[in-house]
Amino acid sequence: MDFEKIEQSLYKIIDQKPVLHSGIELILSELTNFELEKDELKRIIAGSFSEFQSFLSSIFKKDPLPSTIIALNLGIFESNEGTRYYISGSSEWNKEGSDWACNNDYFPEQRYIDLLIHNKMDELSEENYDAYIFLALSIAALYLIEFFKNNKDQFINFYRPKLFIATGFDDGDIYNIGKVASEGVIAT
Repeated sequence: MDFEKIEQSLYKIIDQKPVLHSGIELILSELTNFELEKDELKRIIAGSFSEFQSFLSSIFKKDPLPSTIIALNLGIFESNEGTRYYISGSSEWNKEGSDWACNNDYFPEQRYIDLLIHNKMDELSEENYDAYIFLALSIAALYLIEFFKNNKDQFINFYRPKLFIATGFDDGDIYNIGKVASEGVIAT
């Protein structure tokens, strides 16, 4: 996989906005050239979504999203502890740029998310960095899509009729996943 291939594969998920289980199948189908225990990976990805959902729900309960926040970013970075995700929000959004993702207008104290799948990603990063990058981005996109499909009514109302969602590595590009609206998660 090269960077162009990683993006093509990632955009399949972003464009299709699949439900969790078909999204997992789509992710695994893109990892055809790599030696991975796919049944184990499928189980870990599905199980980690439950962790992700519980964690985000807890964050938004402890630190509610202000109505002025119109965009959320699930940031990804590599630390000494391994791969980590975090949530942040902005009162601005621009489809053509990524500066909005650095605003941190919403930056909850408990924003860092550690998931079981991160251990598998870290193992993969040592074996095949391209597959690791694809997995980190595609799982972040899939989890955001699934979470907001299931919880859109908590975030969409008269004061905030839409909420843009994105993901990306801190030192890389931002990928706009979609817009959460009353219809669900749709294209931007």
